[in-house]
Amino acid sequence: MEKFDVIFGLGYWINEDGSMNDQSGSRVTRCVDRYWERLSEKIIFSGGKEGTEPFSSAFGMARYAAAGGVPPEDLLLDEKSDDTVGHGIFPALAFFEPNGWNRLLVVTNNYHVARAKHILEFMLGPSYDIVFDDLPDTPSVTTEMAEHGERAIEVFDRLVHGISPGDTDSLIERVRGEHGLYRERDLAHFSRSSEFPCLGISLQECLEM
Repeated sequence: MEKFDVIFGLGYWINEDGSMNDQSGSRVTRCVDRYWERLSEKIIFSGGKEGTEPFSSAFGMARYAAAGGVPPEDLLLDEKSDDTVGHGIFPALAFFEPNGWNRLLVVTNNYHVARAKHILEFMLGPSYDIVFDDLPDTPSVTTEMAEHGERAIEVFDRLVHGISPGDTDSLIERVRGEHGLYRERDLAHFSRSSEFPCLGISLQECLEM
């Protein structure tokens, strides 16, 4: 059985009452299943807070996983990522690089795999071994969402043109300067920041704060 440094659950928005929708719920369930299959000792959930969400998708998904029996100390949180590009930056800064983790099992829905694979392999670079554990698309997945993924790859390629895969410093500089979700963010956003108290720690530590 293959082993991974970490199971990496990509975030998806949660409901206004903090419950899971079909996509976020299915991703958490798969991560929990893989955890109990002992594919890794840790799960990272990556995703910020959007719109009317009561808290970050990372926190909501981790809380749901804890309700499924996963010890909170094994659930790690990245609350800074607002899209797939962010998934390739913030978990690396908070977890992958400090812990020497480079073998990742990424969990997401099938319609999102091509985009996530293209972006994460470029952002993280050739030193990472990334395996995708894709889920069947849920009823909420639309044709428009799948087509958006194709356009997002084209936009991403223009964003990173001229940069080498895995060149973290150059990628952060480009994202800060040109990416709509992160443009002109203070450099503190790209490190552990008090604005996001649960970044880089476990759910257990977050709940104890």
